[in-house]
Amino acid sequence: MHTAAEQSARPSSAASTACGIPAAVWGIAGIAVALRAIHAWLMLGDPLYEHPAIDPAQSLERAKYLAEISWLGPPEAYWKPPLYDYFLGVHYALFGESLWPARVSQILLDGGSCILIFALARRLISRRAGIAAAAVIGLWGPLIYFSSVHVSTSLTVFLELCVLLLALRARGEPSNVRWMDAGLALGLLAAARAETLLLAPWLAGWLWLSLRQHARRERVGWVAMLALGVIVVVGPIGLRNALYARDPVLISANGGINFLVGSDPKYRGVIGVRPGPEWELLTRAPIDLGYYTESERSQFHFRRARALIASDPGRWALQLARKFGHVWHGRELASNRDLYTVRGESFVLAALLWRIPVLFFPFGVLAPLALVGMAISWRQRRESRFLIGLVAVHCGAMMLFFVTGRFRLVMLPVLVLFAIEAVSWAIDCVREKRSRALAVAAGCVVLLFALTNFESVLRADPDAYEPKLRAEEHYFRGTVLGNDMGRPEEGKAELHKALELEPDFVAIAYNLAQLYEKSGDDVTAMRLFRRSLEVTERSPAERYVEPAVRDYLSEIAGRLRADPAQPEPIRRFAQGIGCMDRRDWECAIADFRAAMAFGDRKELAPLLGLAHLERGREQLRAERNAAALSDLSEASRLRPHDAVVYVELGVALTRAKRFGKARSAFGKFRIYDLPRGDYYRRAIDSADEGDRAVALAAARAVSQYFPRDRLARETVEVLSR
Repeated sequence: MHTAAEQSARPSSAASTACGIPAAVWGIAGIAVALRAIHAWLMLGDPLYEHPAIDPAQSLERAKYLAEISWLGPPEAYWKPPLYDYFLGVHYALFGESLWPARVSQILLDGGSCILIFALARRLISRRAGIAAAAVIGLWGPLIYFSSVHVSTSLTVFLELCVLLLALRARGEPSNVRWMDAGLALGLLAAARAETLLLAPWLAGWLWLSLRQHARRERVGWVAMLALGVIVVVGPIGLRNALYARDPVLISANGGINFLVGSDPKYRGVIGVRPGPEWELLTRAPIDLGYYTESERSQFHFRRARALIASDPGRWALQLARKFGHVWHGRELASNRDLYTVRGESFVLAALLWRIPVLFFPFGVLAPLALVGMAISWRQRRESRFLIGLVAVHCGAMMLFFVTGRFRLVMLPVLVLFAIEAVSWAIDCVREKRSRALAVAAGCVVLLFALTNFESVLRADPDAYEPKLRAEEHYFRGTVLGNDMGRPEEGKAELHKALELEPDFVAIAYNLAQLYEKSGDDVTAMRLFRRSLEVTERSPAERYVEPAVRDYLSEIAGRLRADPAQPEPIRRFAQGIGCMDRRDWECAIADFRAAMAFGDRKELAPLLGLAHLERGREQLRAERNAAALSDLSEASRLRPHDAVVYVELGVALTRAKRFGKARSAFGKFRIYDLPRGDYYRRAIDSADEGDRAVALAAARAVSQYFPRDRLARETVEVLSR
């Protein structure tokens, strides 16, 4: 395993400290911890650092539930692998709501990773290689960033190193205890990152083949102990899901939705479904169709993904090829935040993570060296084939789901080893004057360097890539600054930047309008709320904000009506809102049309359409069918994406015996009824007999026109009782 020189060399007592670890490595670990502490201190000016969003915020919420309510968690299957949530939950129970104890622990874990990779590299290559590997891990910019973010990255890198060390120890000195230790480490890794459970078959197969000089009975026992170690950790998770949550989920239930997101044609190097209403709609879709357990929802998403793949397998194959390029590309792909934006907050990160037109540092340097190192070491070391297999499993898992820089870090220790192997081999070639082999390897490195740093390999859709990420960054920063940190002017500035980049993201206009309303600028708030309504009309997935917007507009309109200095368009609009509050639809229609005469027709159309819809609904229930049809037709022109408009219009057209147009209206209703079945549920829960009668008529018509619509059939059964 070692070179001859390394076998004969023994570190002197002056150069080593505890456990045979050289003082240099302890120094590197100390520097790594210090750099991460400095970076954490520098990040204090970042609003999203003390007020996390997206994945970190959700992890903290789950940890709080564990610590304050029940260590078993909510009575449902784990949505994400639970180990990191318990890691945070223990910190929460011991230290309270402070975010710093968990950060300190993660920083120390990174220091421990420096020690572990030294031990691993020393075992496989040499002592010097171990020191170099520790330095790379200690100075790795993305790992420095994630060490103080509440995600599982530092924990998974540490556990990956534990798995590698314990597996290699068990391979060199096999015994039941050592193989069970390796299984326990792998089980813990899977409890933090569920897809790493795929390493178990590879590890068992490598054990079986690499130890074939031993008796079959011994190898069967070792494989059994490896499996037992995994089961000891993973088994209780599955039992908890099955017995407590009554849902047969082995580890976590987010595999289906992640597979669907990764198979979506919208994937272009960033996750196609970004945080916000679209994600909420995606997660609610199986619930709306009657799939209530996490396992049922996961299977629903798997089926959708398989159908998507079957509809165009060639496109999916190209998608896999693109994701393979993403795995090895130098760019750190964003999952929550773009690291190239965040690096401006910390000179530590800025020095260790950067990009220029021809280089993404540091992964753009590591990847080509690691790939060449794999080729060089394939025949030289049996352990290298095991490590290459691990890389292949990690790479394949990311290709099946999706690639992000954070998820890719689990491969970092192995890639560092192969890169150092390549550099060590090159140094030997120089010493031994093997210029031809060195030239071939150098040519391969240059070619791979070009491929892994060539931006077009990554950015298949450049126009939609960075603007979306920048918009999200401005949106979350602005929301935190304005609502959580009491700095509304800075929050407004950030949200205005987000609105320029993503004008059709309703939450941006909505949150910005709230800030203006709080600061007393009712006119600007009113215009932004109207804009959010207009965006909502074009984006049914975001229709959930409409009731809240209408409440805000009612309050603002009340104040504007009392101000005689307001110009005519604003005054007429405010009067129209007041008419709607009184359910005086004729008055509302007249005032909105008067306001539209001064401009802003696009923003006022949804409200005018809503007034026509409500008047048409009243006329439909009073069986004034001709008048109802006129109003509902006008509402469909003004609100062309509103499911309620089309279902009511379909009933009116059916009563008018215009069955062809009625079928078309019901077809559009089924398209825009988001979340699916929402109209039926509200009708079933309504105390108004008129609403229930119209919904029953609509459900019967939909069942007739679309016999496979299960929701319509079920609604007929419920409302007919």
